[in-house]
Amino acid sequence: MTKEEYALARKEKKNGLGHKNFKFIFNSNITLVEDLYRRDITINAIAKKIIKEII
Repeated sequence: MTKEEYALARKEKKNGLGHKNFKFIFNSNITLVEDLYRRDITINAIAKKIIKEII
């Protein structure tokens, strides 16, 4: 077991005050680039195509 985690691309919509109350939208039409826009600058914000092009 590698303990790797995988998540589907998603969008978030704020539903309240502060850093809570978000609605998560999962849809097969959401692109990888759209998903990366909502992320911060940690390792979670890095994606790589099979052809070794960093997005």
